Amino acid sequence: MSTKATSKLLPNSITDNLPVAYFDEERKVYQLFVTGGVYGYSWYMEFLQEAKNMGYALEVHIYSYGGSAFEGIAFHDYLKKTFPDNSTAYIYGLAASSATLIACGCTTCYIGANSNYFIHYSEGGTDSTRTAVDDSQVSIYKAKTGRPEEDIRALM
Repeated sequence: MSTKATSKLLPNSITDNLPVAYFDEERKVYQLFVTGGVYGYSWYMEFLQEAKNMGYALEVHIYSYGGSAFEGIAFHDYLKKTFPDNSTAYIYGLAASSATLIACGCTTCYIGANSNYFIHYSEGGTDSTRTAVDDSQVSIYKAKTGRPEEDIRALM
């Protein structure tokens, strides 16, 4: 059986005109592919809202080395608000840095047996900015895993 899907050609951080988002009309699922760096993804919110308005579930397919912590936090928060109970992340190869925050925004997260999930403290910026970002990341990881803050900080 073939699946009817409508693709959206959206620019991403690797190359323009890559199909990185699909509306799978048969399964009522919106599939978003986060590849390369996590930069400039904030405008995907328009497409996520469209999927939500259509009653679609969300699948986020991740193969990313990360990028902007602020983008990852914003994406996480928007996913939690827009898809609080019907989103799934699939990690292939690598979810690192801010890409892990996107995965944490999904209801369910699957990672390939040979894939990697890499978290760390933030880098760059002022001490107060790093502290705020680190505290946000710890809060997100703690909420997702249920592990104590000390454990999360030790892993970072």
